[in-house]
Amino acid sequence: MDVKFRGPVSLRHFTITSGNDARDREPLVWQIAGSNNGVAYTPIFVQNDLTKSIWTDTDQVAKVTLPIPSPNYRYLRFQVSVTAGPLHQLGEIEYFGDFAGLPSIGKATATTNTVSVTITDSATGIVDVTKPRSMKIGGLAVTPVTIAKVADVTTLSYTSPTAFTPGVLLSVEPSVTTVAGLPVTGVRTVRAPYASNINGGGTFVTQHIYPNGNPQMNDADGVLAALEDPSAIPAEDQLTTTTQYIHFNDNVGAPWHEPLSKPFPLFDPDNGGSGPGDRNDFAIRSKGKISIKNAGKCWFICNSDDGFVLKIDDVEIGRAGNRGRGNTVMSVDLKAGLHDFDFIFWERGGGAGCTVYVHMGVSENAPPESAESYELLQAAPAPAAVTDVITSITPSGNNLVIAFTPTVPAAYKLSRSLNMLTWTTLGDVAVIAGGNITFTTPKPAGEPRAYYRIVK
Repeated sequence: MDVKFRGPVSLRHFTITSGNDARDREPLVWQIAGSNNGVAYTPIFVQNDLTKSIWTDTDQVAKVTLPIPSPNYRYLRFQVSVTAGPLHQLGEIEYFGDFAGLPSIGKATATTNTVSVTITDSATGIVDVTKPRSMKIGGLAVTPVTIAKVADVTTLSYTSPTAFTPGVLLSVEPSVTTVAGLPVTGVRTVRAPYASNINGGGTFVTQHIYPNGNPQMNDADGVLAALEDPSAIPAEDQLTTTTQYIHFNDNVGAPWHEPLSKPFPLFDPDNGGSGPGDRNDFAIRSKGKISIKNAGKCWFICNSDDGFVLKIDDVEIGRAGNRGRGNTVMSVDLKAGLHDFDFIFWERGGGAGCTVYVHMGVSENAPPESAESYELLQAAPAPAAVTDVITSITPSGNNLVIAFTPTVPAAYKLSRSLNMLTWTTLGDVAVIAGGNITFTTPKPAGEPRAYYRIVK
């Protein structure tokens, strides 16, 4: 009869109870043995007396205390060789001892193509980095697996030659061996990180008005009218500035990425405000460009208290009325490239806060609503400063002749793009004459529109 424990144990003593009827069924020759693999067993206690058992009656409990605690074993076996009669019977056996304390497996972490798991030594269980180690992901063994140890923490890592599918849940099973030769295994799950689908780094132009009830900020139409004509609002109660995110709170925090939240612009100490408070009847409008990396169904969340209206390319994709802080999930099919963004929020009364998130990726199905899946929306980066401009683009047969006059003599190349995001450097040679530079390049076949730029 075998018992497998969740970790190695050191046996100190055990109790064993005789059966409740015929005494010739009691074992005479038997042993308790231990194993760490369930195959090879080592005797811990041996009883070998063909004349009598260790009991004097039925239903009797005998306690056996070992002279010294046994070595650590994950399996214990009760094994009988001889009984007084043709049958065997036992009432109960109980084991008492100490768990050895195997190293503990920590959380798994993942990057775009690497999974790592940490394993921390215990007082009696120490990982041996010289012994074989392995890892399974999704039940399949992966190689090569690297191992590194700093102090009492061992890190097991695997780097895939290709990126994991963004957002997929990975089942990770590390396996190492202790100095005592004991296996340490376990299963952890980790989600592969999502990849951002926006080119950020820019800023939104954010207008903030605080009419403080005159008029009330109660619905989208009234809010828009006040934002477009704020002349009745005192100058000190309105401000137009730039903001990195739409991630504000007056007295109610956001569900994710809260450390990056700021007071609304008029209330922000950076703008001379007094910080978060408990204000009513104000509104903001944030406008700008957003840059989408990959075309497809893009998902946005507005978490707000109170209402909002969100438009992309002048098309409304979502709104909410007065409410406590909550999520509105929105989706829209967008092409790669730049898109106009227009967001209005208002606070009528009570709690106040608003945040706009964007899903990291494109998906036909609604992604998980989590900080791992959604990031704070950022505006497109500001265009680079232009010191020279193309002076002319002239068709010439199947070619285009592109000319400009540089302010600084240098080596220049011509680049072309179909979406103003991905640029291809062309091999056409610049012709320099009288301070002017021209490129002659073939027209792109079948393309309705192309963009050109000249770079040093």
